[in-house]
Parts: sequence; structure tokens; C-alpha cells
Amino acid sequence: MANLTKPNFQGIAVGLVVLCIFLSVQAIPLGDALTLVFSSPLFTMILSAIVLKSRMGLYKIMFCIILIIGIVLVVRPPFLFPPDPNPTSYNE
Repeated sequence: MANLTKPNFQGIAVGLVVLCIFLSVQAIPLGDALTLVFSSPLFTMILSAIVLKSRMGLYKIMFCIILIIGIVLVVRPPFLFPPDPNPTSYNE
């Protein structure tokens, strides 16, 4: 097997990310899929702190918290936001 250099690994990783994005759009609702896609900076910061031992300053932690709050507000999990018993229909 050829020597797997850093640019080759990055190319393979980006290709897998794009493939996962297309598969997620097909498997789950578009809003939820795009929320996961646009929350990737959160996963990048967490993994860089764990794997690369990158130091996270106060501003990075603050932005992580803001991003998590935004994700929760967009996804609206049912255990935090109970469903509306009388939904309004836009067709009426």
C-alpha cells in the first residue's frame, strides 16, 4: 500500500464528509440534516481539544455554548419542547 500522506488523508476525509452530507439529506428531514452540517465547527473544536491537545480559550467555549443553544432551538427536541396539542393548519 502506498504511503498515505496528510493531503491524501485530508482528501479522503473531505470526500467522506460530502458523502455523509448527501446521505443524511436523503435519510432525515432537510432542516435536521443541515443543522448537523452547520454544527460541524462544534465537533471540530471538541475533537481538536481531545486529539490535538489544542487549548480552548474562554471565547471558544462561549461560542461552543452559543452553538449548542442554537442547535437545540432549531432541532426542538420533543423532551424539551412538547408538541402543540392544537396545531394550526396553513391550508385552512
